[in-house]
Amino acid sequence: MKKVTLLTTAILVSACGGGGGGDEGSNVDTVNLKSSISTPPGIYSGTVTPTGGAPDDAVALVTTDDRIAIVDLVTLEAFMGNVTGVDVDGAMFSSSVVPATGKVTSISGNNINGTYDSSLGGGTFALVADPNLYNRGASLNKLTGVWVDSIFTNTTGTTTWVIQADGSFAMTSTSGCAAQGDFSLLDPSKNEYGVDITVTNCLSYNGTYSGIGALSDTYNNDDTLSFMFSNGSVAGLFEPVKQ
Repeated sequence: MKKVTLLTTAILVSACGGGGGGDEGSNVDTVNLKSSISTPPGIYSGTVTPTGGAPDDAVALVTTDDRIAIVDLVTLEAFMGNVTGVDVDGAMFSSSVVPATGKVTSISGNNINGTYDSSLGGGTFALVADPNLYNRGASLNKLTGVWVDSIFTNTTGTTTWVIQADGSFAMTSTSGCAAQGDFSLLDPSKNEYGVDITVTNCLSYNGTYSGIGALSDTYNNDDTLSFMFSNGSVAGLFEPVKQ
């Protein structure tokens, strides 16, 4: 039974309008989150709640090199960007064009709270850091092996990731999409990784991307690798499990 979840999706989302169904043909919007307090690095989970609606589960990763990824696990909307001082700037990847802005209103201990607004309405978000998960540390040895994502297969089909001891990897899939790249350590004392990836044989998703990720637990400690990558107009989310 899954004990800890980070990103529970596996999709590729494109900024090209009017394309395809399912998880394809999504759009990207520029977002600026302004905070009076710097957001501390960490792994977060919590909720995003639209005004008048029910809360959606959400997760976030803020890395020591000032990158951030936030995912709404219900709507599959995702944000990826950079933290510069008190500002968070990046792109929102959504199934429709929805300009949005947000603001972190408070950071207290392990809790982050804020508000957001868009043309479809606004709401609030509340995230709580998991210091035990984030402070586990990172190593390329933990990544070495074969990883398979066989649950979230709408765009790529089942994906298999073979990661070498130096962090280099190759991905194959039942759809024919393929990828190569490298995982890297950002801070070995923290559960966070960088990823650079080149996607091939995957139609409009071909290209070079960079992103961040972390390990969590499904059946055993550190057996689930969750990561998000983007080139500013296309993003991908995957969560393979170690075999």
